[in-house]
Amino acid sequence: MKLVAPYFIHVVPYPLRVILFAAISSWGMLLIALTPAYTDGGTITTKMAGVVLASLSSGAGELSFLGLTHYYGPFSLAAWGSGTGGAGLIGAGAYAIATTTVGMSVKASLLASASLPIVMLFSFFVVLPRGPLSQNRGTKILGEIPGHEEDIYDDAEPENRGLLSESPNGSTIMRTNNNTSWTIGLTIYQLGVFISRSSLPFVRIHHLYPPSFLQCLNLLVLVLHSLYFFLPSVYVVFAIVLWEGLLGGLVYVNTFAEIGDQVPKEEREFALGATTVSDSGGIMVAGLIGLGVETWLYCDML
Repeated sequence: MKLVAPYFIHVVPYPLRVILFAAISSWGMLLIALTPAYTDGGTITTKMAGVVLASLSSGAGELSFLGLTHYYGPFSLAAWGSGTGGAGLIGAGAYAIATTTVGMSVKASLLASASLPIVMLFSFFVVLPRGPLSQNRGTKILGEIPGHEEDIYDDAEPENRGLLSESPNGSTIMRTNNNTSWTIGLTIYQLGVFISRSSLPFVRIHHLYPPSFLQCLNLLVLVLHSLYFFLPSVYVVFAIVLWEGLLGGLVYVNTFAEIGDQVPKEEREFALGATTVSDSGGIMVAGLIGLGVETWLYCDML
């Protein structure tokens, strides 16, 4: 969706977009929650369709709301970065608490989550000032869109998805409860993303390639550790994952800040949305790389 939407989505008014994205998001979660389990006659295809709908809403919503920050000044971009960074942390934490501490079933927690898009409708139609949206919008196709964050996420995603599950160093956690260590690692990663995406009002970086190279170094270290287990403690692995999240979030938010500073005003809304193409493309490529790396590491361990 993100690959093509920037070229036509500007013809759809923002109020209609918000309504559609909220409805699709709720529909996707309801489809997943209400589909019976595979053992009870449900189908994986139906649940995957729900995942696709939720992903469609998320991707189209991201490029739309990033474009919307163009009308509300640089502080709105900082708030967007902090909010999206915290969303992964709070969402994962809320689900974990609901299904463990509170004792809700997975189905009940998903049904409860299906109501959350109402908050998006309230925020847009009640809280958000509508005056800036009355400005005339100009859209141009840009010859070059910055894509530094693709470099970051191209490395970050394989590290988290594949390498954390392949790092049984001397730690008891890694050996006896791999799912726990993987969950902790992803939570630490999201914490780093939240911190760095919230840093825009205080820290600005203009040279975005050095963090990309540092992320490649993280990938190299974790691949070597997965093969030779030379890091002395699981906490060292977690520290690297935290550093990885800090780098990823820092580049993400500063990429869009650089667009706000350097791209002409009449082209900025399109540029903000179109740059998310590199994000999605990087994640997709990273997922494919992660599959290959994980398979290779498994074969090496056998």
